[in-house]
Amino acid sequence: MIKRKLIKEYKVVEFDNNINDLLEFEWSSVEEKRKYMTTLASEIGWIIIEFSSLENKLDSILNFYLVETSKNKEIIYFLLSKKRFSEKIDLFSNLLKINYSRNSENYDKLIPNFENELNSIVNNLKEASQIRNKYAHSIWSNTSGSKHVESQTKISRNGIEKVYMKFDYQDLDTDFNNLFDIGTYLSSFNEKILDSLLNEDK
Repeated sequence: MIKRKLIKEYKVVEFDNNINDLLEFEWSSVEEKRKYMTTLASEIGWIIIEFSSLENKLDSILNFYLVETSKNKEIIYFLLSKKRFSEKIDLFSNLLKINYSRNSENYDKLIPNFENELNSIVNNLKEASQIRNKYAHSIWSNTSGSKHVESQTKISRNGIEKVYMKFDYQDLDTDFNNLFDIGTYLSSFNEKILDSLLNEDK
């Protein structure tokens, strides 16, 4: 998978004069801002949809490993539904490590570099979470005419820092494609795991 380049990021200390330079551009009209935001909303929507699809794949995998042989299916479903995405990643990683320790020979036949590939999957899932959060937590309604949007607020030795990012459609397209690729990678990896489990019964 191609490594995603970091999007242009601008950190501005609140009340600093630089913030005025960054946000000095006003929209020429309400219609111009509405047109830009309408197009942007559609692109962001697809990113959120693709992330939801990825999380659903992870949920399905966790459900399979935890629920299929359990008498407490409803309880497990409930507990999983309450977990954050980062917690689901940790659970997924630990479950597979436990399964591997039980029968490493079958895993090694189909996944020679199991530990490295699992780490790669986990890192990709964490990156997917960062992509989603970048769009879900930005304050899009305050986007300036220069197309900068407030992404997050941090506390530093300088005081309060507001992080502004500027997106173009190539950024959005790249993030969408990365989420799609991560979902494909997760499905492919899980197929290998299932094949390993089937071999245990032979």
